[in-house]
Amino acid sequence: MYARFLEEGKLLAYSYDLEQELQVRAQPSFQGVVPPPPPPLGICGEDQKPKHGQGLGRPRHLGTGRPVPVG
Repeated sequence: MYARFLEEGKLLAYSYDLEQELQVRAQPSFQGVVPPPPPPLGICGEDQKPKHGQGLGRPRHLGTGRPVPVG
């Protein structure tokens, strides 16, 4: 199927009607239990995270590395 310029809506309508006619989609089924989140790997320790109220300093320009004026 193809569509001309600005005819995507008509194409979507045709494909939706075809999908409804063929009934190709199946109802999702429950496959079991969601696995627990993985344990922390110790890559980002608590000492590396900034504390509440302490930022990483002034933001720096990505190209020059100079501090970006804030305000």
